[in-house]
Amino acid sequence: TANPRLKMNANEMHKELLKRVTDNEISKDDMLKVFTITN
Repeated sequence: TANPRLKMNANEMHKELLKRVTDNEISKDDMLKVFTITN
């Protein structure tokens, strides 16, 4: 379950996704754009 105390804004989420792409945990094609995250 998600912890409501650890909420991320769109930019924080985007940075975390970029980190995971860099670490090869996810594909760049699977990464959401900031615009998509904010909607």
